[in-house]
Amino acid sequence: MKVIGHKDIIELDISKTLFFEWAKEAFEFKQHALLPAKTSIKYYSGEGFMNTMPTILPFLGVYGVKVVTRNPLAIPNLRSNIMLFDLKTNDILAVMDGDYITAFRTGATAALSIETLAIKNYKTIGLIGLGNICRATLLVLLEFVKNRKIFLKLHLFQDTDNGLIEILKKFNNVIISTHKTIKEVVVDSDVVISCVTYAGEDLAKPEWFKKGCLLVPVHTRGFLGCDKVFDRVIIDDHEHCKGFKNYNDFNNCHELSDVLKNKQFGRANNQERIIAYNVGISILDISFAKHIYDLLSEKLADLNISDHKPQYWVR
Repeated sequence: MKVIGHKDIIELDISKTLFFEWAKEAFEFKQHALLPAKTSIKYYSGEGFMNTMPTILPFLGVYGVKVVTRNPLAIPNLRSNIMLFDLKTNDILAVMDGDYITAFRTGATAALSIETLAIKNYKTIGLIGLGNICRATLLVLLEFVKNRKIFLKLHLFQDTDNGLIEILKKFNNVIISTHKTIKEVVVDSDVVISCVTYAGEDLAKPEWFKKGCLLVPVHTRGFLGCDKVFDRVIIDDHEHCKGFKNYNDFNNCHELSDVLKNKQFGRANNQERIIAYNVGISILDISFAKHIYDLLSEKLADLNISDHKPQYWVR
C-alpha cells in the first residue's frame, strides 16, 4: 500500500489539460461504473457534513471510497481522503490525501461543463466564491481560451479576492474587474461560476441572468429560484440529484455523460439559459486517484498492512 500525501501529488506538476481529459474520460465511461448515491451526515445545524462516496470502476480495474467533510469551525472548511483498492485482488493500493484531487476533479468538471454547454466563444465569466475550487476551475478552463480575450468579473466577499488576482497575472488574455455586489457580477455574464460552499438563501435572482447564460453552481447552493425557470438543467447523476428540492421541476434535465455522447441533449440555441449542477461524483475521485497512483507507484515505498492470510486464521 502507498501512502500518498498532498505534497507528493503537487510535486507531480500534472498538466491542467490532463485533468480535463481525465474528467471527460470518467464521464464517457460512466455507464460502465457502479455508482451508488453518496451518503451524507449533517451536523453543526446543517452547515457541516460528512459524505461517504464509493464507486467501482471496472474500466480502470479499481474500486474505492472518498470521505469528504465540511466543518465550519475548521480551516480549511473542506477536507477529504481517499482509499483505493485493486478490483481483482481486493488489495488496498493507496491511502491518499483527497483535497488536491477534489479541487481539480471539481475544477475540471466545471471546465468540461463550460466547454460543452456555454455559448460559442463565450468571453465574460462572473465568479462568486474565490477559494481553492474557483482557482482550480479557472486554471483548467483558461488552458482552453488562450487565443481570445476573457473578461473575469470577481465578487469581492468581505473586500478580498483571496489572492486570486495575483495567480491570474500570468494569463495575458485575461481582463479582471472587481465588484462589491453579486448582481453586478451576474448581469451580462456569459458564464456564472459560483464556488460558495454554503448559502442560507438564494444568491441571485433569475432575472439577473441574460439569455444564453450558463450558470455553474459548483457546490449546488444558492440558486433555487433559477431551477424552475431556466431552459435546461444538466446534472452529473440522477440518483445523486433526486433529493434536490426542485428536481421534479427541472426543464430538459439530462446527465452530462449523455450530452457528451449526444449533443441533442445539450444546448439547443444561444438563447437558452442553462444550469450545470456538478454535484461531484466519486467516479471522478477514484479515477483521478488511480491515474495519480499510476504516476507515483514506482516512486513511493510500500507499507504492508494487507498481507495475505490463511483462510482460517482465528485461533
